[in-house]
Amino acid sequence: STCAYVMEEEEIPCITPSTDIEKEVKTVGNVPRTDIITSAETLAEAALTDEEYEKAENGAGVTVRVTVKDADNSVSDDDKELINAKLDGYKAGKYLDISMLKKIGADEIQVEKMPNGSVQLVFQVPDNLKNTDPTKVRKFKVIRVHKGTATVLDDMDDNENTVTIETDRFSTYALAYQDVERTDADNNTPDDNNNNNN
Repeated sequence: STCAYVMEEEEIPCITPSTDIEKEVKTVGNVPRTDIITSAETLAEAALTDEEYEKAENGAGVTVRVTVKDADNSVSDDDKELINAKLDGYKAGKYLDISMLKKIGADEIQVEKMPNGSVQLVFQVPDNLKNTDPTKVRKFKVIRVHKGTATVLDDMDDNENTVTIETDRFSTYALAYQDVERTDADNNTPDDNNNNNN
């Protein structure tokens, strides 16, 4: 194997530079713009089995594609029930069907669960889900339903306009939100505290 580690926490890439690795996002219908934060190399390591990885090391081109489809009208009642049970004060704003496909050479394989890691995805919050009340902060989270189990995926960023998650399973997702009172910590605008100095 060409996989090797160097001390000083430097890792020699396991797939040779000659291997063609690509990542792509396909969106279908009215869905938020989605990007894969994870690097193509790390994504390939996480998405491929050891056997597939060996093919990549031997020069087979690799493409990992994430497809995000609008599921507002296709999400099952069972999935909705599981999602509703996890909302905890949040509202479901958008349902998505997210899938992953990996291509190794001429082979195409659908990924239900990533064998060796996870992927970070960032969604741009759609205009219709953006907060318009200056006294409130809109918090987001994502609820994933996979094989009858609902899991809450917390937003990993502090930007109100994006939602970042880490996931390793692909199926039904709900983008959920909750509005909370804006506090000093959320902005730098002066408030009643200034009056205390008078």
